[in-house]
Amino acid sequence: MTATEISKAVDDITNAFKDKGINVDKERIETLLNQYVNDFKIPIGSALAPVRKKIASELSVDVPGKSRDTITAKVDEIKDYPQGTWMNIPQAKITKTFGQTKSIKERGLIANEYDKVFFLVNDKATDVPETLEEGKVYQFDNVVTNVFNGDIQIHVNKNSSVKELPDVDIETDKPISITGVVQNVQKGTGYVKRCGECNKVLQKGECPNHGKVDKDNTKEDVRTLFVFDDGKKTYNVYMNAELTEKATGVSVEKALDIIMDSLQPEDVTDLITEKMNLRYGTITVRNGGRYYITDEVDLR
Repeated sequence: MTATEISKAVDDITNAFKDKGINVDKERIETLLNQYVNDFKIPIGSALAPVRKKIASELSVDVPGKSRDTITAKVDEIKDYPQGTWMNIPQAKITKTFGQTKSIKERGLIANEYDKVFFLVNDKATDVPETLEEGKVYQFDNVVTNVFNGDIQIHVNKNSSVKELPDVDIETDKPISITGVVQNVQKGTGYVKRCGECNKVLQKGECPNHGKVDKDNTKEDVRTLFVFDDGKKTYNVYMNAELTEKATGVSVEKALDIIMDSLQPEDVTDLITEKMNLRYGTITVRNGGRYYITDEVDLR
Protein backbone atom coordinates (compact mmCIF):
# COMPACT_ATOMS: atom_id res chain seq x y z
CA MET A 1 0.00 0.00 0.00
CA THR A 2 1.49 3.31 -1.09
CA ALA A 3 1.86 6.46 0.97
CA THR A 4 -0.43 8.22 -1.51
CA GLU A 5 -3.26 5.76 -0.85
CA ILE A 6 -2.83 6.14 2.91
CA SER A 7 -2.83 9.93 2.52
CA LYS A 8 -6.08 9.81 0.53
CA ALA A 9 -7.72 7.64 3.19
CA VAL A 10 -6.55 10.02 5.94
CA ASP A 11 -8.13 12.93 4.06
CA ASP A 12 -11.39 11.01 3.55
CA ILE A 13 -11.70 10.26 7.27
CA THR A 14 -10.62 13.78 8.31
CA ASN A 15 -13.23 15.33 6.00
CA ALA A 16 -15.96 13.01 7.32
CA PHE A 17 -15.37 14.40 10.82
CA LYS A 18 -14.86 17.96 9.54
CA ASP A 19 -18.28 17.87 7.86
CA LYS A 20 -19.70 17.34 11.37
CA GLY A 21 -17.69 20.26 12.76
CA ILE A 22 -15.17 18.01 14.51
CA ASN A 23 -11.42 18.57 14.27
CA VAL A 24 -9.28 15.43 14.40
CA ASP A 25 -5.58 14.58 14.63
CA LYS A 26 -4.50 13.53 11.12
CA GLU A 27 -1.32 11.94 12.46
CA ARG A 28 -3.40 9.71 14.75
CA ILE A 29 -5.57 8.63 11.80
CA GLU A 30 -2.47 7.88 9.72
CA THR A 31 -0.97 5.82 12.56
CA LEU A 32 -4.14 3.74 12.89
CA LEU A 33 -4.43 3.21 9.13
CA ASN A 34 -0.81 2.08 8.88
CA GLN A 35 -1.40 -0.33 11.74
CA TYR A 36 -4.49 -1.87 10.11
CA VAL A 37 -3.11 -1.95 6.55
CA ASN A 38 0.61 -2.64 7.01
CA ASP A 39 0.71 -4.54 10.32
CA PHE A 40 -2.60 -6.39 10.26
CA LYS A 41 -2.71 -6.70 6.42
CA ILE A 42 -6.30 -5.46 6.22
CA PRO A 43 -7.26 -3.97 2.79
CA ILE A 44 -7.50 -0.22 3.01
CA GLY A 45 -11.11 -0.27 1.81
CA SER A 46 -12.01 -2.45 4.80
CA ALA A 47 -9.92 -0.43 7.27
CA LEU A 48 -11.73 2.90 6.89
CA ALA A 49 -14.80 2.04 9.00
CA PRO A 50 -12.95 0.64 12.05
CA VAL A 51 -10.52 3.58 12.03
CA ARG A 52 -13.41 6.07 11.97
CA LYS A 53 -15.08 4.16 14.79
CA LYS A 54 -11.87 4.17 16.84
CA ILE A 55 -11.33 7.92 16.36
CA ALA A 56 -14.97 8.63 17.27
CA SER A 57 -14.62 6.53 20.42
CA GLU A 58 -11.46 8.38 21.49
CA LEU A 59 -13.22 11.73 20.98
CA SER A 60 -16.50 10.53 22.58
CA VAL A 61 -18.51 11.56 19.51
CA ASP A 62 -20.79 9.73 17.08
CA VAL A 63 -19.22 8.01 14.09
CA PRO A 64 -19.68 10.39 11.12
CA GLY A 65 -20.18 9.59 7.48
CA LYS A 66 -22.37 7.41 5.31
CA SER A 67 -23.23 3.78 5.85
CA ARG A 68 -20.48 2.91 3.39
CA ASP A 69 -17.02 4.37 2.78
CA THR A 70 -16.23 5.86 -0.61
CA ILE A 71 -12.64 6.45 -1.65
CA THR A 72 -11.19 8.40 -4.58
CA ALA A 73 -8.98 6.47 -7.01
CA LYS A 74 -7.29 6.81 -10.38
CA VAL A 75 -7.86 4.09 -12.97
CA ASP A 76 -4.44 2.54 -12.33
CA GLU A 77 -5.22 2.36 -8.58
CA ILE A 78 -8.55 0.50 -8.89
CA LYS A 79 -6.97 -2.97 -8.84
CA ASP A 80 -5.29 -2.17 -5.49
CA TYR A 81 -8.68 -2.25 -3.75
CA PRO A 82 -10.74 -5.31 -2.82
CA GLN A 83 -14.05 -6.33 -4.34
CA GLY A 84 -16.91 -4.30 -2.90
CA THR A 85 -15.00 -1.01 -2.57
CA TRP A 86 -17.06 2.08 -3.35
CA MET A 87 -15.12 4.78 -5.16
CA ASN A 88 -15.10 7.97 -7.18
CA ILE A 89 -12.93 8.11 -10.29
CA PRO A 90 -12.27 11.74 -11.26
CA GLN A 91 -11.13 11.06 -14.85
CA ALA A 92 -11.35 7.95 -17.03
CA LYS A 93 -11.27 7.59 -20.80
CA ILE A 94 -13.55 5.10 -22.56
CA THR A 95 -11.27 3.09 -24.84
CA LYS A 96 -13.62 0.27 -25.82
CA THR A 97 -17.35 -0.49 -25.62
CA PHE A 98 -18.91 -3.92 -26.12
CA GLY A 99 -22.57 -3.00 -26.46
CA GLN A 100 -25.75 -3.67 -24.53
CA THR A 101 -27.56 -6.76 -23.29
CA LYS A 102 -30.95 -7.22 -21.63
CA SER A 103 -29.71 -6.23 -18.16
CA ILE A 104 -26.58 -4.25 -19.06
CA LYS A 105 -26.70 -0.79 -20.60
CA GLU A 106 -23.02 -0.84 -21.52
CA ARG A 107 -19.79 -2.72 -20.87
CA GLY A 108 -16.29 -1.79 -21.93
CA LEU A 109 -12.89 -0.53 -20.85
CA ILE A 110 -11.89 2.68 -19.09
CA ALA A 111 -8.28 3.82 -19.02
CA ASN A 112 -5.77 6.41 -17.98
CA GLU A 113 -2.11 6.71 -18.94
CA TYR A 114 -1.06 3.60 -17.02
CA ASP A 115 -3.84 1.01 -16.85
CA LYS A 116 -7.19 -0.22 -18.14
CA VAL A 117 -10.13 -1.64 -16.21
CA PHE A 118 -13.44 -3.14 -17.31
CA PHE A 119 -16.64 -1.24 -16.51
CA LEU A 120 -20.27 -2.30 -16.52
CA VAL A 121 -23.34 -0.06 -16.49
CA ASN A 122 -26.35 -1.75 -14.89
CA ASP A 123 -29.77 -1.21 -16.43
CA LYS A 124 -30.90 0.41 -13.16
CA ALA A 125 -28.31 3.21 -13.49
CA THR A 126 -30.14 6.43 -14.39
CA ASP A 127 -27.66 9.29 -13.83
CA VAL A 128 -25.58 8.23 -16.83
CA PRO A 129 -25.32 9.62 -20.39
CA GLU A 130 -27.47 7.71 -22.88
CA THR A 131 -24.30 6.67 -24.73
CA LEU A 132 -20.77 6.36 -23.37
CA GLU A 133 -18.56 7.11 -26.35
CA GLU A 134 -15.14 5.68 -27.09
CA GLY A 135 -12.42 8.32 -26.91
CA LYS A 136 -14.26 10.58 -24.47
CA VAL A 137 -13.37 11.23 -20.82
CA TYR A 138 -15.87 10.84 -17.98
CA GLN A 139 -16.09 11.32 -14.22
CA PHE A 140 -17.46 8.26 -12.37
CA ASP A 141 -18.95 8.75 -8.89
CA ASN A 142 -20.26 6.17 -6.40
CA VAL A 143 -19.26 3.12 -8.39
CA VAL A 144 -18.37 -0.19 -6.77
CA THR A 145 -15.71 -2.76 -7.63
CA ASN A 146 -16.52 -6.38 -8.32
CA VAL A 147 -14.94 -9.32 -10.13
CA PHE A 148 -16.07 -10.72 -13.48
CA ASN A 149 -14.33 -13.70 -15.08
CA GLY A 150 -11.39 -13.15 -12.76
CA ASP A 151 -10.94 -9.48 -13.67
CA ILE A 152 -11.62 -6.53 -11.39
CA GLN A 153 -14.20 -4.14 -12.85
CA ILE A 154 -16.25 -1.16 -11.76
CA HIS A 155 -20.02 -1.45 -11.56
CA VAL A 156 -22.10 1.62 -12.39
CA ASN A 157 -25.40 1.15 -10.54
CA LYS A 158 -28.50 3.01 -9.36
CA ASN A 159 -26.41 4.94 -6.79
CA SER A 160 -23.81 6.03 -9.36
CA SER A 161 -23.43 9.05 -11.59
CA VAL A 162 -21.34 9.47 -14.74
CA LYS A 163 -20.56 12.88 -16.21
CA GLU A 164 -18.71 13.68 -19.44
CA LEU A 165 -15.65 15.96 -19.17
CA PRO A 166 -15.60 17.55 -22.65
CA ASP A 167 -12.50 19.69 -22.01
CA VAL A 168 -10.33 16.82 -20.76
CA ASP A 169 -8.30 14.29 -22.73
CA ILE A 170 -6.09 11.44 -21.54
CA GLU A 171 -3.31 9.84 -23.56
CA THR A 172 -3.67 6.08 -23.19
CA ASP A 173 -1.83 3.02 -24.52
CA LYS A 174 1.57 4.50 -23.78
CA PRO A 175 4.25 1.85 -24.35
CA ILE A 176 6.39 1.22 -21.28
CA SER A 177 9.69 -0.62 -20.94
CA ILE A 178 10.05 -3.02 -18.01
CA THR A 179 13.22 -4.77 -16.87
CA GLY A 180 12.83 -7.92 -14.83
CA VAL A 181 12.50 -11.70 -14.94
CA VAL A 182 9.98 -14.17 -16.35
CA GLN A 183 8.40 -15.55 -13.18
CA ASN A 184 6.33 -18.27 -14.83
CA VAL A 185 4.62 -19.23 -18.09
CA GLN A 186 0.84 -19.43 -17.91
CA LYS A 187 -1.83 -21.82 -19.09
CA GLY A 188 -2.89 -21.04 -22.66
CA THR A 189 0.68 -20.76 -23.93
CA GLY A 190 1.65 -22.71 -27.02
CA TYR A 191 -0.10 -23.81 -30.18
CA VAL A 192 -3.67 -22.60 -30.71
CA LYS A 193 -6.22 -22.50 -33.50
CA ARG A 194 -8.16 -19.33 -34.18
CA CYS A 195 -11.49 -18.64 -35.84
CA GLY A 196 -11.01 -17.43 -39.41
CA GLU A 197 -13.87 -14.95 -38.95
CA CYS A 198 -13.10 -13.17 -35.66
CA ASN A 199 -9.62 -14.45 -34.69
CA LYS A 200 -10.84 -15.78 -31.32
CA VAL A 201 -9.03 -18.83 -29.94
CA LEU A 202 -11.03 -22.01 -30.45
CA GLN A 203 -11.87 -24.25 -27.51
CA LYS A 204 -12.45 -27.87 -28.56
CA GLY A 205 -13.07 -26.67 -32.09
CA GLU A 206 -15.64 -24.06 -31.13
CA CYS A 207 -15.47 -20.28 -31.37
CA PRO A 208 -17.08 -18.27 -28.54
CA ASN A 209 -18.71 -16.07 -31.20
CA HIS A 210 -19.45 -18.46 -34.08
CA GLY A 211 -19.75 -21.89 -32.48
CA LYS A 212 -18.40 -24.91 -34.36
CA VAL A 213 -15.84 -23.78 -36.97
CA ASP A 214 -14.95 -25.76 -40.09
CA LYS A 215 -11.28 -26.76 -40.10
CA ASP A 216 -10.81 -24.95 -43.42
CA ASN A 217 -11.84 -21.71 -41.75
CA THR A 218 -9.23 -21.76 -38.96
CA LYS A 219 -5.79 -20.21 -38.51
CA GLU A 220 -2.82 -21.77 -36.72
CA ASP A 221 -1.03 -19.59 -34.20
CA VAL A 222 1.52 -19.67 -31.38
CA ARG A 223 1.42 -17.41 -28.35
CA THR A 224 3.08 -17.00 -24.97
CA LEU A 225 1.32 -15.88 -21.79
CA PHE A 226 3.63 -15.20 -18.87
CA VAL A 227 4.11 -13.35 -15.60
CA PHE A 228 6.91 -10.77 -15.63
CA ASP A 229 8.32 -9.47 -12.32
CA ASP A 230 10.30 -6.21 -12.14
CA GLY A 231 10.92 -6.51 -8.40
CA LYS A 232 8.13 -4.07 -7.53
CA LYS A 233 5.06 -5.59 -9.17
CA THR A 234 4.09 -8.37 -11.56
CA TYR A 235 2.60 -8.06 -15.04
CA ASN A 236 0.49 -10.56 -16.97
CA VAL A 237 2.01 -10.41 -20.45
CA TYR A 238 0.88 -11.61 -23.90
CA MET A 239 3.43 -12.28 -26.65
CA ASN A 240 2.38 -13.00 -30.24
CA ALA A 241 3.79 -15.60 -32.65
CA GLU A 242 6.47 -13.33 -34.10
CA LEU A 243 7.89 -12.37 -30.72
CA THR A 244 7.47 -15.91 -29.37
CA GLU A 245 9.70 -17.12 -32.20
CA LYS A 246 12.21 -14.34 -31.49
CA ALA A 247 12.36 -15.17 -27.78
CA THR A 248 12.20 -18.99 -27.95
CA GLY A 249 12.85 -20.10 -31.51
CA VAL A 250 9.39 -21.71 -31.62
CA SER A 251 7.54 -20.61 -34.76
CA VAL A 252 4.14 -21.78 -35.97
CA GLU A 253 5.91 -24.09 -38.42
CA LYS A 254 8.12 -25.57 -35.71
CA ALA A 255 5.10 -26.05 -33.46
CA LEU A 256 3.32 -27.98 -36.22
CA ASP A 257 6.43 -30.16 -36.75
CA ILE A 258 6.54 -30.96 -33.01
CA ILE A 259 2.86 -31.90 -32.98
CA MET A 260 3.25 -34.06 -36.11
CA ASP A 261 6.09 -35.98 -34.43
CA SER A 262 4.62 -36.43 -30.96
CA LEU A 263 0.88 -35.93 -31.49
CA GLN A 264 0.99 -33.94 -28.25
CA PRO A 265 0.26 -30.17 -28.53
CA GLU A 266 1.39 -29.90 -24.89
CA ASP A 267 4.96 -30.55 -26.08
CA VAL A 268 4.94 -27.09 -27.70
CA THR A 269 3.86 -25.51 -24.40
CA ASP A 270 6.55 -27.43 -22.52
CA LEU A 271 9.28 -26.28 -24.92
CA ILE A 272 8.24 -22.61 -24.73
CA THR A 273 8.03 -22.86 -20.95
CA GLU A 274 11.51 -24.36 -20.75
CA LYS A 275 12.95 -21.58 -22.90
CA MET A 276 11.12 -18.72 -21.12
CA ASN A 277 11.11 -19.46 -17.39
CA LEU A 278 13.44 -17.33 -15.23
CA ARG A 279 14.92 -15.40 -18.16
CA TYR A 280 15.98 -11.84 -17.37
CA GLY A 281 15.69 -8.87 -19.70
CA THR A 282 13.57 -5.96 -20.92
CA ILE A 283 10.16 -5.97 -22.56
CA THR A 284 8.23 -3.06 -24.08
CA VAL A 285 4.49 -3.41 -23.57
CA ARG A 286 1.15 -1.65 -23.87
CA ASN A 287 -1.67 -2.23 -21.44
CA GLY A 288 -4.42 -4.26 -23.09
CA GLY A 289 -6.64 -4.77 -20.06
CA ARG A 290 -6.27 -8.38 -18.93
CA TYR A 291 -2.77 -8.63 -20.42
CA TYR A 292 0.07 -6.29 -21.28
CA ILE A 293 0.68 -6.68 -25.02
CA THR A 294 4.34 -7.05 -25.97
CA ASP A 295 5.79 -4.75 -28.66
CA GLU A 296 9.45 -5.64 -28.15
CA VAL A 297 11.33 -8.33 -26.21
CA ASP A 298 14.99 -8.67 -25.24
CA LEU A 299 15.56 -11.61 -22.90
CA ARG A 300 18.85 -13.18 -21.91
